[in-house]
Amino acid sequence: MADRLPINSEHKLFYGMADGLILIRLVQKLDADAIFEGAVNKNDKNGQMDIFKVEANINLALNALKGKIKMVGINAAGFLELRPGTILSVLTQTCKLLAIKGIDLQHCNEIWRLKEGDEEVADVLKLKPE
Repeated sequence: MADRLPINSEHKLFYGMADGLILIRLVQKLDADAIFEGAVNKNDKNGQMDIFKVEANINLALNALKGKIKMVGINAAGFLELRPGTILSVLTQTCKLLAIKGIDLQHCNEIWRLKEGDEEVADVLKLKPE
């Protein structure tokens, strides 16, 4: 994984995401229990992975993301064919989830500004961070 990061060009982004390993790591950062590490296919001694293992990795990550992001028309084929729209759609939505994961409204000093009318602060705390 260290040889893929940091990603410093558009070319490296799409090829780096093509086998699903970076996406799997992002999903594991989002939810550590979402993907069992033993189910993840790794590169062989030559640093290669066959197409079936690559597709299995991508499907593993996409199945873990179902219900968390919008996935209309998104499948493993989009990653295998290096379609920028598919890869960027999944990547941006996953990064958004990672960014708001750490937001906790209880630690926000200005929470009272979100109140409307006779609403209590406890009602505001029930809202999603988004």
